[in-house]
Amino acid sequence: MSTARDLSDARAPLKRRVLLAYGIGEAGTGMATAYLLPWAFPPEAVDAEPNHPAGLITAFMVQIQKLGSAASVFLLDLMLSWSGYEASLGEAQPEGGLVMIRMSMGLIPAVLVMLSLWVMRDWNTVRWRLLHR
Repeated sequence: MSTARDLSDARAPLKRRVLLAYGIGEAGTGMATAYLLPWAFPPEAVDAEPNHPAGLITAFMVQIQKLGSAASVFLLDLMLSWSGYEASLGEAQPEGGLVMIRMSMGLIPAVLVMLSLWVMRDWNTVRWRLLHR
């Protein structure tokens, strides 16, 4: 199994370094999308609901994001403690703790983004109904 030190070594094959750079770029693109995509919806919501002030819609969205951030930190702490992670162990974590760290940095966010896209799949239909009532 290769380590980060092996990947950054000047003697490492060029292909491995290119794949690492590509993976980091793709991860950054995914995170940027996850953070910026929700901000595309407030203008649509303001247009669809002209009776509600834009500040109210934006405040509601920011409040939901703050609550989501707080809940995610709490849930991450619970999941890590259930998996056997102990901060005092440093790098010598049990396998369950390492698996949970990997899942919380990759699989779980990907599933949540896909779930949010699934929930918003009918937004154009909802928007049309709101605009034409």
